[in-house]
This record gives sequence, C-alpha cells and structure tokens, in this order.
Amino acid sequence: MIWLDICDDQGNALYFDMHHVERRRVGRRWQYAVSGICGNGLFEVSVLVEPNEEGEVTYIDLSAGSSCGRQLLSRLDSTQLEYELLDIAHQQCDSGVSGGKEQPHWFRASAPTVCEENPLWSRPV
Repeated sequence: MIWLDICDDQGNALYFDMHHVERRRVGRRWQYAVSGICGNGLFEVSVLVEPNEEGEVTYIDLSAGSSCGRQLLSRLDSTQLEYELLDIAHQQCDSGVSGGKEQPHWFRASAPTVCEENPLWSRPV
C-alpha cells in the first residue's frame, strides 16, 4: 500500500494498493500495466495504470450498485490523482520510458562476496 500526496475534499488521505503488474511486449518496446485499488478508507475504486509515453489511467467501479467509484472521484481533483498514480506506477515499474535497465542482473567478473573455508566434514583427511 502506497500513500499518495493527495487528499479528498474532506481531508481524507488517499492510498494506492497495487496487486498486479503486467509487462508485455508491444513492437520493440516493453509496456507495463499496473492494477490496484485506490481509495480513502470510505470509498474505493479499481484502477488500471499504464505508465507508457502517453500515460493512461482507467477507473473501474466494481461495487455492486453503490457507485463508490463515482463518490470517490467526485471528492477530489482527478487530474492530480492521475498524475500521482502515473508517477508511482512509473517508479515501481522502472519502465523503458525512464531509461531503466532491460536486464535485471549484469555479469560481473569479480570475486564472490562470501569467501568461507570449506566445512570440516568436506576437507580431505
């Protein structure tokens, strides 16, 4: 759960709880889609954030007829919320837009960090 730097009109802080990050290849580039729940403790809405060049945020109201998503979004500045969600998703994904590494680990021809002697039972007698 990540606390956002934004509050609704009643002073309730908002949070974003990521539950799924999808990485897919589109052409020659990697694109990410981050799914999660955004809320203020009273109302929640499911969110799909795509932090690519354009940046896209989709709100999905999964409440059973209670319109929690509309109530949440009507109490705050949606432009600022989208900016915060895109910024956090971009940081979490470290997408190609920010110039992140495509390989998680680079080969290093250096000595291992742990240098211990062999255990007594494996030494020659």
